[in-house]
Amino acid sequence: MSFNFNISNRLHDLDSSVTNHLKMETFQGKFVPKDFVENISVNLVAMARNHPQDFDPKPFIRTFEFAVNELVRLKARVENTVDELERNTEDAQQVYKKRLVNLSEVSKDIQHSFTTLESRVSEVGNIAIRIGERLESIDNQRVHASDVKELAELFIQFNKGPPRYLEDLRINSGPDGQFKAATIARRLNGIAKEVDYPGTELAVSNIEKYCETLETNLLEAFDRGYKKGDTRTMANCARTLCEFNGGQSCIQTYINQHEFFISQMKLMEPENALENRYSGSSKNLNDSNPGSLPVDPWLDHLYQEIRQVIREEWEVISIVFPNALSVIQVFIQRIFAQSIQGYLESLLQRAESQSRVAYLRILASSHAATVELVEDLKKFDEFVIQPKVHKSGQKLGTVSSLSVTLDRCMDDLFIPYSENEAYIRIEKRALNDVFKDILAQFTTYHVQRPAFSKSRSVFGRSGSRRSISSGTARLLAKAATSVGNNVQLPPEEDGILSVDSALELLSIHTEAIERCIELSSTEDLPKNVSDLFSILVESLGRNYTEVALDATLDDLQYVDAKNEPDLKWLETLQLASSLIHLIQNHFQTIVMPLLTSSASIYRDAITYKNNFMTSLESKLNGIIQKTIDVIGAWLNTILSRQKKNDFRLRDDDIEFIGMATQPCTQCIDFLKRTCTVANRTLDGHNLEMFLLEVGVNFYGLLLAHFKKFTVNALGGLVVSKDISKYQEAISMYRQKELNDLFEMLHHLGNLFLVRSEILKSLLEEDAFLQDIPLPDLVPYIQMREDYRSSQIPKLLGIYTPQTTTGWSSLDKDIRAMSING
Repeated sequence: MSFNFNISNRLHDLDSSVTNHLKMETFQGKFVPKDFVENISVNLVAMARNHPQDFDPKPFIRTFEFAVNELVRLKARVENTVDELERNTEDAQQVYKKRLVNLSEVSKDIQHSFTTLESRVSEVGNIAIRIGERLESIDNQRVHASDVKELAELFIQFNKGPPRYLEDLRINSGPDGQFKAATIARRLNGIAKEVDYPGTELAVSNIEKYCETLETNLLEAFDRGYKKGDTRTMANCARTLCEFNGGQSCIQTYINQHEFFISQMKLMEPENALENRYSGSSKNLNDSNPGSLPVDPWLDHLYQEIRQVIREEWEVISIVFPNALSVIQVFIQRIFAQSIQGYLESLLQRAESQSRVAYLRILASSHAATVELVEDLKKFDEFVIQPKVHKSGQKLGTVSSLSVTLDRCMDDLFIPYSENEAYIRIEKRALNDVFKDILAQFTTYHVQRPAFSKSRSVFGRSGSRRSISSGTARLLAKAATSVGNNVQLPPEEDGILSVDSALELLSIHTEAIERCIELSSTEDLPKNVSDLFSILVESLGRNYTEVALDATLDDLQYVDAKNEPDLKWLETLQLASSLIHLIQNHFQTIVMPLLTSSASIYRDAITYKNNFMTSLESKLNGIIQKTIDVIGAWLNTILSRQKKNDFRLRDDDIEFIGMATQPCTQCIDFLKRTCTVANRTLDGHNLEMFLLEVGVNFYGLLLAHFKKFTVNALGGLVVSKDISKYQEAISMYRQKELNDLFEMLHHLGNLFLVRSEILKSLLEEDAFLQDIPLPDLVPYIQMREDYRSSQIPKLLGIYTPQTTTGWSSLDKDIRAMSING
């Protein structure tokens, strides 16, 4: 559409508000087209609303046509303005680029000028430095020449005696003059040692005498200052002596007469001190019962005094000596070498004369206390000594830090007791000795026990001999040949496992592990801990727990089935299980974390422990199985006492119908006692499997038992009563599988109760019996007294002879459970 028509003659008809909105200012800022259209047509819309009947669109058309043309012209003006601005901008950019190029060239010229200037300044500086160095060298040469001249003149003057100049410096010029005199004397002494010309002997001799006199006078002045507490005089003398000969004589004088080393308490004979302190308490050192043994009282007092002395003496040493760090190191080395080492050696000798345990406890407690002392002194060095040394600007030179000195003193003190595995050898011997002492009664019982057995030879009991160590085996052999008939066997309780004894062994072993951690190096710790654990396994495991288990297996092997067993073996089983748990827990919580730093030792220890545990568990399972066999044998013995006519009652035996037979009563009593003992000694899966196995075995015995006795009509009631009692006793075992089996037995007893004519319907309708093949039930049906007379074979369709050999469907549950067990 084109809007290029002349509308100028119509401008007077347009509202001024429309023309106001067609200016440039309208489109600056935020512009909304909808609002623009509404603004230019607002008056027209109002007029249209006033005359709604005769709407005329022409005013709207004229207004919008005019607005469009004005917008087109406004657009053209804007585009022209934009073009002009772009041209101006491009021109300005060109000018800006030219200015940047010019400025860059100017900057390069300036930089080049500065580089040239800097090079010239550097050259001048180097020249000045060379001049300064040359001047300094010349000055040093001049000073050196002057000093040489002065020393030569003084050397010549010493032919006549000490020069007055030196004497004036030493006596009348104060500390600085004394220091200068010492410096000159040191140089002259150096020259005298090198000069070997004729005619200089007198000068050399006088110089040496003068140096000796100077040193003596300085040491005497230092000593007087020390006794008076005059640190200023001491500092001047120490400074001069350090310049003269390094100050070693001064340091030795200071340390030798220190009160700490000459105190009467330090000079007290260690043997007497030990005698006084431990005359009534040596039992604590030898006592096998572990405990946190406190550090030796006097050693603890000594260490407390050392801490205090070091703090106090550092204040004096730092003021007096220019090389304070070296002095405090010598002071500490003297303390360790004289005060600590001397007393510690005597203390350990005294403890060793009492026992290895006493020696180890003193060694460990002393080591721990010494480590604590060293750590405290290191902290003092870090927070007090080092800051003061750095602040004073002392030249350390080759002097090592105090921490290095302390570590060296610590090593020198304890390495003799740990090198070449000295400590761990004693620890293992002590642990073996203590374990043997604690288990002595137990070992004695089991050593003498075979000799009192008339039916068994000690050398024929390979089970017991196999599990104990070679040393214990030799004792067994010796006992078998030396024990006479007049010797009494130790009390039986001596040969029974004890949780208290095991806990005592574990506590002692824990104490040994703590000592091992304290006294072993990081590299040796895993191996040492592994060795100590092997000793624990050998003593608590093989020579204690395993010996008891083998003795129990031996007892079970010779149990007489004609006598009721007392089931005491389950008590041993319970105790052994507890000990195994204690050893396992001890290994996991205490031993294993200390082995992780060595993968090979950790792996070997795990394998060793697992093999040992497997061996014990195998013996435990053997005891359980043999106990089950013994129980089954005794139940079978009781059932064998069943009389032939117990289930063939006569009419005049009516009073016995409601009573269980005597074998049934005995079996029930024994089953209840078995359940009680098992619940007291076993738990968890072991208890369930034990009771299940006993019940299944008894169920099998009863199946075979009821195939052996003829049952008449009244006897069927007795059979049913016996089965009900068995079922009631087995219910105490709380095993669903057993309840199901004995429920089956109860239904099997119904075969002896019902009349012959309804026997077939019983077999077809009974929920339990209907699933059992008839041939499996025939051996029981045949035991009915009326089996032939009532023509039961004909009623049930039994035409072939039945045998009772092999597994029947009644036995299949027993077979499955035995395989699973």
